[in-house]
Formats: sequence, C-alpha cells, structure tokens
Amino acid sequence: KKRYAIRAINYVAKTEGYSLEQILNALDTIPANEVEKAKLMECGHKEICITTALILWIKELEKQKVSKQVA
Repeated sequence: KKRYAIRAINYVAKTEGYSLEQILNALDTIPANEVEKAKLMECGHKEICITTALILWIKELEKQKVSKQVA
C-alpha cells in the first residue's frame, strides 16, 4: 500500500520538530487547493511533495497565530 502521507507526517514530526498537535491541526485546516497542488506536481517523490505542502502550511498557521497575538 502507498503510505506517502504517513511517511510525510513521520518526517515532519521527527526531523522538523513539529508536535503531533501542530501536524493534526494543519491536516485538519489545510485548504483543498494546497493538497491538490501537491497531488498535481509531477514529482517523482510524492512523499516529498506532501511533506513540503504540510510544512509550508504549518509555517503559515504559525505566522497567522503570531499575527493574531500581535493585533
């Protein structure tokens, strides 16, 4: 079975240092167009595409959180 998403989540947790809560929040809120972009990339390594999309979305969520705290 293809386990791209599971390996991507494990990579993000282990090497990028994001908590499971952050990852699950990102997975719950990531816009469909971001997921679709990752799917449509003619990328030989789908796991890398998924990981990149997930990391970028987590960073965006963190940026939004900081903006709300400053406002």
